[in-house]
Amino acid sequence: MFRNFLMLCLIYLFSQNASASWSFDKNSQSIYSVYKSKDDAGWTTFVLMTVKKDEVSFTATVARNEYNKIFTLNPSTILKLEGNELVKHDTFFWGENDNPEEVKIDGKTFKEFYKSTQNNYQIFNNETAFAKLIKALSNSKEIILSKHFWLKGKKLYPKYSLLGFKSAYEKYIKNNDVKIAKKDFNANGLMCKENGSRKLVWINTDHGTYALNGSAMDWVENTNKQGTPLIGSDGLAWKMGRDYIGSKKLNELIQSGVKKCD
Repeated sequence: MFRNFLMLCLIYLFSQNASASWSFDKNSQSIYSVYKSKDDAGWTTFVLMTVKKDEVSFTATVARNEYNKIFTLNPSTILKLEGNELVKHDTFFWGENDNPEEVKIDGKTFKEFYKSTQNNYQIFNNETAFAKLIKALSNSKEIILSKHFWLKGKKLYPKYSLLGFKSAYEKYIKNNDVKIAKKDFNANGLMCKENGSRKLVWINTDHGTYALNGSAMDWVENTNKQGTPLIGSDGLAWKMGRDYIGSKKLNELIQSGVKKCD
């Protein structure tokens, strides 16, 4: 009986906390950790905490096979993890875009986050708070997101161990020898195309073409699957803007690009 009880305790602890490991994503030059839990609706939700050179963000995702049981849309894959294609989870970060989102770092509350105006499944730090957040993350043990799941009448808050964060940040982000070239994304290259009720926004530059909003990224993924990839202004395949452009700049470009369809 004691052995069974111990096993249940270990399973519970594993399901409530993110892995202590921090992974490096070369394409976006970021480090990330993942929190995983199942809620009362039966969805296994993966909440990604991502840190770049100027941004801390949280992205709510769900496995595509679970998403497709309810919705008929075909959203872009955000990350492949544990054999799952993770796609957007639009209902996790509920609330108004203007309201600050909270996190607790070793019990101290930080209200420096806001929901993306374009992607309801993401929240980002306020631009001026980045240095303060990195200092706190580098000298703490745990960060807890204020948004919660419901499971059997109890609230579950995504938790991330900060064990190993400081060394990963300094190795891959702060002191990374691979310098990211400063790319220009001039709004003059913005393009917009209507496809039914959807507006596809992308930008042409001298270093390639980038799909900016979800509709454009779906277009890129669909053409890739069909074996007819879109060729950009540099003669190479289109890139995903989210992997190369900061969230604030990306949102500004999308908002300006959508107007070109009016």
